[in-house]
Amino acid sequence: MEKARNIQLINTGEGVYSLSINNILIHSMYYPLKEAYNFAKYRENQLKNKNHIVIYGVGLGYHIYEMLKLISNDSVVELYDVDEEIIEIGLKYGLLEEILKDQRVKFVHGYTGDILTSFSKSIKNSDSFIVFKPEIKVMPKQFEDFKGVMDRFEIGITEFVRHGRMAKKNMELNNKVECEMIDDFYNKYDSHGKPIVIVASGPSLNLNLEKLKSIRDKVVIFAVGSSLKLLMNYGIKPDMITIIDPQEIVYNQFQGFENLDVPLCFLSTASNLAVTKYNGPKYKFYNSKENSKGTIIETGKSVATAALNIAIKGRAETIIFIGQDLAFINDKSHADNYANETITLGDEIAKKVEGIGGTTLKTTEGWLYFKKWIEDKIFENPQIKFINCSSGARIKGTIEKDLSFIIND
Repeated sequence: MEKARNIQLINTGEGVYSLSINNILIHSMYYPLKEAYNFAKYRENQLKNKNHIVIYGVGLGYHIYEMLKLISNDSVVELYDVDEEIIEIGLKYGLLEEILKDQRVKFVHGYTGDILTSFSKSIKNSDSFIVFKPEIKVMPKQFEDFKGVMDRFEIGITEFVRHGRMAKKNMELNNKVECEMIDDFYNKYDSHGKPIVIVASGPSLNLNLEKLKSIRDKVVIFAVGSSLKLLMNYGIKPDMITIIDPQEIVYNQFQGFENLDVPLCFLSTASNLAVTKYNGPKYKFYNSKENSKGTIIETGKSVATAALNIAIKGRAETIIFIGQDLAFINDKSHADNYANETITLGDEIAKKVEGIGGTTLKTTEGWLYFKKWIEDKIFENPQIKFINCSSGARIKGTIEKDLSFIIND
């Protein structure tokens, strides 16, 4: 059972309260109003001229007041907060009264049975999503599943903001590319009941190349673009290649191998340069029903998770992961020939995850998001056997084996 939190109200130099929970400040100890103004000003582009805004984390309300000043009068603002202890303090001291009176605001609070569904739906329907991070730092452990939903959406939105314009341009150009659709790929390829190996670019990929080569005729290989050169240089030609990244640098993954006869399955917003430079068979897929009436491939915001979903939608019976480490191994984030540099991740910023064999490995928030996404897909598809032959993080729902098991099966 989680211990009671140490919650303290603090008088500040601005004549208003700040709040400390387990010695972590939710608002500035000295200038919470100035801090709130800066918080809202920094997000002005996410607030002005937006029709539907979702905000998580009300705190004592200062940043909410400042954001409401920038939001249009006809906008809809949904405030979410599961931390009732913080909300009760705000209500007790009258700090949220004006917010609750605002006709634009719908306030959803407390951990009710359907809040996960409601929260997910609200974010999907919104055109702006803002998180008040200080509250995340003190969120009680019993709300981890809610935090996971929030993290997943925030990562996706961050990626869209970073590459949204580029992705839109790629889609326009890719719509003019002569290619077939993902359903055509499914109609043409046949795994003949063989296991599908998803080849990601984690650091343990190097450890499996010799084994993969020895069982080449026993498996179907779905490779992410970043693993292509390493596989080909080792004499392993994959059965399919996947790309989703909108950046032109993705083309570097194909240089020297543009004329392969291997199918390329690409997201509609993937790098048009990479798509047009590749001369092999090409199959386009979409990750949204808005753009396609065919099979939708959920990408999970990563090329390896996109390849996984392609395998699942192709009715795979057995899916094997290699190079899907989701963690640092010997301070390396990727396999050789992809990123040779080592990375020292300080303990103060590193996340920890249980590794294969019960070890503890360093990881990142992004990798933990991908791990949860994969685990959710595994849970949703009990008819498929999932085997993890990587050496990184444990993936719930997989059987952990050495890749050489196929030789003996």
